[in-house]
Amino acid sequence: INGQRQVGSAFKPFVYATALQQGTPTSKLLADEPLRVQTTHRVVWEPRNYDGQFFGQVSMRAALVDSRNIPTIRLADEVGLANVKATAQKAGFTGTIEEHPAMALGTVSSNPLELARAYSVFAGLGTPPEPRYISRVEDEKGELLWEIESKVETERMDPRVAYIVTHMLRDAVDRGTGANVRA
Repeated sequence: INGQRQVGSAFKPFVYATALQQGTPTSKLLADEPLRVQTTHRVVWEPRNYDGQFFGQVSMRAALVDSRNIPTIRLADEVGLANVKATAQKAGFTGTIEEHPAMALGTVSSNPLELARAYSVFAGLGTPPEPRYISRVEDEKGELLWEIESKVETERMDPRVAYIVTHMLRDAVDRGTGANVRA
């Protein structure tokens, strides 16, 4: 819980959730073409996709399923970096989230528990469970000594948005960048 690491592409679903919350359909086409971003007066950032290729126009769903960097950066800019940050914070990210284009690619630092809790917003259809390390204690005879009271969390994301993101992430495991995990 103390180890902070950049979350990388694990942050991308929060960009897509933000777009969905704004009413953007998963069929929306995004440009997967070379991109130059002027970050300061003297610095130009030219991000690339992990495979070095560009596919022209890709659907929002395909961009997430295949973890395309360039369309994700463009989408984050379109929906607003401040809005992406707000979505991530509402899901459970508590650390500093700097609003810059690279944020969409996961320059955000988090620990594994916090990342898992933020992701539970998707699986919980907008309402995450409260993380707990111990749920009950029994004595040597199996008699219950203590059990945690279940807390009902508040909704952190529209259940419809959470469902669609979960479905998109399933596609990523079935046929996208996570297909090797499925195998």
